[in-house]
Amino acid sequence: MTKLSTLAYSQGKMFRRFSNCVKNGHYLEPLRPFYCFPKSADRYIYYGSSYRYLQVSRMLKNIRTVILKPFSLLYWGFLLFLLVTVASSAYVYFRDLLIEGVGIPPEFFGAILFLSLVGSFINIPLKTFEVDNPIVVQEQVHKFGVDWVIPQVYMGKMKTLLTINLGGGVVPIFISL
Repeated sequence: MTKLSTLAYSQGKMFRRFSNCVKNGHYLEPLRPFYCFPKSADRYIYYGSSYRYLQVSRMLKNIRTVILKPFSLLYWGFLLFLLVTVASSAYVYFRDLLIEGVGIPPEFFGAILFLSLVGSFINIPLKTFEVDNPIVVQEQVHKFGVDWVIPQVYMGKMKTLLTINLGGGVVPIFISL
């Protein structure tokens, strides 16, 4: 029987003390349950459902598994490089296509590309359509120990808004004219 002192995180509210543990292979098995709050970081380990199956090497190394790193300069640098590469190739390809195919002067190409990009966030409403539509509402009633679902039908108005996108609809129409 050996006493193991493990280094662990102090996360959560309930901790398990592993000062009296039996080393069984590479697992720790507690001899007696003992719950307390952490007083020293090297004497307590986070109490979870799989505390018996944690490997001693992982506990001693104090390794934290990272699933998603939300912010990294390396990721942003890669995305910036990809944006510059793809945007410059698309700019050259579409510039030649618009200048030769449609006949737009090269001076206006940057402005048209910018208007199309900024205009893609703007929708212009054209017309609203209203239709009477049945709406089914299910009400749950508890009677005699059984849950009953009672459907009720109401007549409601359904509205549909017809819009045109500025960058994807209006700008290409002006280019084609």
